[in-house]
Amino acid sequence: MKRHRFSDKDFSRKRKLPFTRLILFMLNLVRQTLQKELTQFINMLSNKKVRNITKSAFCQSRMKLKHTAFIELNDILIDEYYTDNEFNLWKGFRLLGVDGSKLQLPTSKELIETFGGAKNNSKMIVPMAQASTCYDLLNEIMVDSVIEKYESGEYNIAIQHLKKSKENDLLIYDRGYEAIWFLYYHIIKKRNFVIRMTKGSIKDVRSFFESAEESNIIEIKSLHENSAKQLKSLGIEFESFKIRLVKIILDNGEIEVLATSLLDEEKYPSREFKWLYSKRWGVEVNYDHLKNHLLLEDFTGMSELSIKQDFYANSFIINLHAIMSKDAQE
Repeated sequence: MKRHRFSDKDFSRKRKLPFTRLILFMLNLVRQTLQKELTQFINMLSNKKVRNITKSAFCQSRMKLKHTAFIELNDILIDEYYTDNEFNLWKGFRLLGVDGSKLQLPTSKELIETFGGAKNNSKMIVPMAQASTCYDLLNEIMVDSVIEKYESGEYNIAIQHLKKSKENDLLIYDRGYEAIWFLYYHIIKKRNFVIRMTKGSIKDVRSFFESAEESNIIEIKSLHENSAKQLKSLGIEFESFKIRLVKIILDNGEIEVLATSLLDEEKYPSREFKWLYSKRWGVEVNYDHLKNHLLLEDFTGMSELSIKQDFYANSFIINLHAIMSKDAQE
């Protein structure tokens, strides 16, 4: 409570929604009308001394609570899961899929100013945000989640995810994350990766697309000017490095090229990369679950604080669901 309140005076007096009860209520929201939710919540507590809570009282209470409370709860839950449970690995790696998604926010001038927006068919500006998740593909745990401004670059958010990754993680990315500086950043941070490359990325990739080879190790000796600037802004000096290109054929017959830091062709055979890359689809399934089952975009307020509270509370809830369902599956 002391770490995640805005003022030392917050939650110091007896109220209908003290700190713990407020947290529980926000985790319990199932997106009915807010007043109906509050009434059901009070009835669930079975405390006759507590009368009904109004929407106004809830809004006043939530203004005292930082969204970071839900981030800490989620971090604790994740740490305990990986400490106390056996979990699935691939050749000793956790497989982490990273991808972003646009979120539509409630219509609010404050939210447009805070997060930005996009024009719809009627040329009105709709408040939007950029979300990104780092998802354990084999264990269905959301290791990290971030919500940022609509125009935020996915690269910069992905770098934030890396802070919660470990050396035994293999990060899997789709197209859109193929910048050479981004690959090099992973090498510097000792993080392994598999990234889907486009034909026009670099000359070596174009040549590999047209060749009959299944796998080839290449050395990157120079950077494009923009990549060099990006590394310089991060305080990183470039040195030549090696990556491996692996060719896979999708079920529709389309040929794709993956770039990876896994150079050992015997330990990591080319034939396994099609399955490996296919696991990335779990990120998309997770977004579908967030948006269509947990109703992530059905936010309960119209301020920056309420948006972040709802987003990070949902991140905690989806992990709690995943852990409970594992027990049920067994």
